[in-house]
Amino acid sequence: MKNVLILVDKHKSAIDRLAQTIKEHNTHLNIKVLPLHPKRPDPIQVSDVIDAWEEADVVHVSYWKTGEKFKELFPELWDKKRKILWHHNPYDINKKDWKDYKRVIVHNKTMQNEIPYARYIPQCIDLDFYGFKKEYTEEKIVNMVAGRIESKKGIREVAQACKELDYKFMLVGRISNKAYFDEIMKVNPDTDFRENITDKELVDSYYESALHVCNSIDNFESGTMPILEAMACGVPVLTRNVGHVPDLYDGKNIAVRMGETSDVEDLKKELKELMESRDLRLIMRERAWKTVKNRPAEKMARMFNKVYYEISSDKPLVSVIVPTFDRPAILTECLAHIANQDYENFEVIVIDSGNESVQRVAEAFREYMPVKYIRFENNGEYTLPKARNMGVVEAQGEFLLFCDERIGMEKNAITSFVDIDIRESLWLYGIKDSVSKAFVENFSFIKRADLIKHGMFNERIDCYGGASQELRQRYGGHGYLFQLVYEAQAHALGKSSSKFNRKREITKAKLNLWKLYGTN
Repeated sequence: MKNVLILVDKHKSAIDRLAQTIKEHNTHLNIKVLPLHPKRPDPIQVSDVIDAWEEADVVHVSYWKTGEKFKELFPELWDKKRKILWHHNPYDINKKDWKDYKRVIVHNKTMQNEIPYARYIPQCIDLDFYGFKKEYTEEKIVNMVAGRIESKKGIREVAQACKELDYKFMLVGRISNKAYFDEIMKVNPDTDFRENITDKELVDSYYESALHVCNSIDNFESGTMPILEAMACGVPVLTRNVGHVPDLYDGKNIAVRMGETSDVEDLKKELKELMESRDLRLIMRERAWKTVKNRPAEKMARMFNKVYYEISSDKPLVSVIVPTFDRPAILTECLAHIANQDYENFEVIVIDSGNESVQRVAEAFREYMPVKYIRFENNGEYTLPKARNMGVVEAQGEFLLFCDERIGMEKNAITSFVDIDIRESLWLYGIKDSVSKAFVENFSFIKRADLIKHGMFNERIDCYGGASQELRQRYGGHGYLFQLVYEAQAHALGKSSSKFNRKREITKAKLNLWKLYGTN
């Protein structure tokens, strides 16, 4: 699985921004984010979507009406793809049974309660971009951010409340209902309206604000993103109990208003209570950040990546971890053998600690398979355990296959490992160059959860010659069995440095093992 099509309603919408976040953090996949208007799709849009649909291994529909429009236009193509639906509309959650989709995703638990079979993936944001600002304004500025300025957002009431309380009102958004926008400006002519601003200008608008307000009606929002953005930037939030607010609220991190959207007097009371208590707002700022710190954008993207793999195959995902060091030609051969596997549901993680970057080699193979690339500086140290551990952290497979760069796996290697009824406390390994030897981890297979449970690779093994023995000692002490899989075959693509040139390192490794475990 390598090609994903994400269908959105239109460019630069909130749904599109979320989709772009998923793409940004899954560069190992070929993800196309394309708009298809749910009512009046442009012919060029339609043409682009059809081409991407044909290529896609997985189709991710980010707006249910867009999915329905494609199905209406091209029913003969609809059933040919495995699809997921990301449902953003609480008021339409029971509109259909959604059986057209392999998975339904929601990002608040209220919607999940309506359709319990849905997968909950929380809405997340770029916490580096929406950074917490230490300095907090002394100005009494109330901020609202709306993708579409319409009556369901309750903007007019906030504008009126701010006018009557003599607070400055800042409105960021796009006019979708001109008559309603005119009503807002009529009740508060001093409104600071900011339209078509850049993302950087949006962040600056949060930094200028003393309070962010969400006043939407019930069963309208599934988010909103601005609540998370404000919390991340250090802006206290006053909101009605809508969207993901019940998932976020801890009693002190945001202020939740129980009054109706139209209740201006209640809104004024809540606004004044917050605005006149700076100490309370300072507490809310800190508590809000502690909440939102658990919602980084990469987390959401990785959760979707996992779903893509789940629906693309009935077989478990295998993460192939390939450490590499200054041998691009050997790495190319290694990756070519992996790309030729007869097992389809896998990802590759290349960890490069050399002086000569092999990023281009790794990325070139994305045409054939999903490849993640990680680079770090080795500073002249022995870094193989660290490189493998970095690969384990990034891996999302149920199983891990360690394949050093100088190993060329035979076509059925992954299948041979997966076909073993692997249970807990079992570490499999294969045969290299038709020679059966004791366990060596550089061509081996284990459950990711099992490896993590007992500490992964020991980064204190800081020289050549001790890694395999240390693993046998440690994992064997936890009751692990090391089983040779005769069908899992590979051959050497290049030789490791001669043991005769590494006698000093081997001697040091053996001494370190004796210090650790008291064994020969």
